[in-house]
Amino acid sequence: MWGVRQRVVVVALAVTASSVAVAVATGAPSRVRFVPASGGWEVGLLPPMSVGEAGWCIGDRHSNGGGFDCGAEVTEANPIIAESWGGSSPPPVTYGYAVTLERVRAVSIDGETPIPTRTQPNLPGGLRAVAVEAPGELFASRLLAPPRFIPLDEHGSRIETPQTSTQRREGDRNVRFWNSPSRPRRGLCRITVRGVPGLEEKQGAVLTHLTSTPGIVDRGLLPCASGYYEKRTWPLRVSILLDALHPGASPPVAIPGMTPIPGHPGDFGEIAPLQKLLARRHGNAWLLIEGGATLPDRLAALTHLHIALPKR
Repeated sequence: MWGVRQRVVVVALAVTASSVAVAVATGAPSRVRFVPASGGWEVGLLPPMSVGEAGWCIGDRHSNGGGFDCGAEVTEANPIIAESWGGSSPPPVTYGYAVTLERVRAVSIDGETPIPTRTQPNLPGGLRAVAVEAPGELFASRLLAPPRFIPLDEHGSRIETPQTSTQRREGDRNVRFWNSPSRPRRGLCRITVRGVPGLEEKQGAVLTHLTSTPGIVDRGLLPCASGYYEKRTWPLRVSILLDALHPGASPPVAIPGMTPIPGHPGDFGEIAPLQKLLARRHGNAWLLIEGGATLPDRLAALTHLHIALPKR
C-alpha cells in the first residue's frame, strides 16, 4: 500500500476550478478523469474507541485494501461529512471516498461528470456514500493537494457548504492517560479485567468530565474509558461508549451494521467487512471489545470484564 491514507476533516470545502492532475514519468502533470470505483466497496460508520473522540469514525474497504478514519465531524451542517484519499500499486491507482447527507445524490470532482452516491448497509438512514478511482499516483507530486468532492442535489445543482466548522472532540484536558507499570487513572468510567490468565494491562485512558455534543448525525457515541491489553501474541482493546448527546443519562444509539450473535442474547458481532468487534449493552452504555484471535476469544474476555459508569 502506498500513498496517503489521509484523514480529512471536512471543515470547509473550498473547491477551485483547477484541473485534477497526476505526475507522470516526465514530471509534468496531466489531467485525469475520476470514475466510479470498480469492484466491491463498503463505507460505514464505526464506533470511536479512543477517549477524546466523540461522534463516529468512518471505515472503508475495497478490493485494494481499506482504511479507518476518526475525527470527521459527522453533523447535519456538512453535506459531505468526510472524505479520504489513498491508493495502491501495482498498477498505480488513486482512489477516494466520501460520506454524504441524504440530499447529496451525486458528486463531481473538479466539475467533471457527476457520479451518483448510494446507500450502504453500514450507514444509518439519512447518509449516503460514493467511491471513485483514477489511474496513476495522484500524490506522487507534492505540488498537488487532494481533489475535493463537490456535492450535487437530485437536480444536479451544487449544494453550498459551510465555510467554518469545529471538530468534535472532548480534548486532552478532560482525558487522563496511563501506561504500564503505572496504575490505571481514576475517571468517570472504569474498566477492570479479572480471571483471565496471562492477560496484561498495557495502557488506557479515562474521561474526567462529560460534555454533550449536539448536532451529530444519529446522535453519535462518546468513549468514556478505554484499555489496551495483551495475551501472548494477540492484543485486545476495550472501550465504554456513552450516548454523545446525553452521556450517561440516555441509552446509546444502535451501532450501524452490528448483528446479534446466535446463542448469546444481548451480544452483537462484527461490522462486516469493516471491523471485528464484540458489543454488549450495559445500562446506558456500550461495552466494546476489539481484537483477539477469534470471536470465542472476545466472548471469553467479555465475561471477565467489570465496568463502572458515571453516577447520575
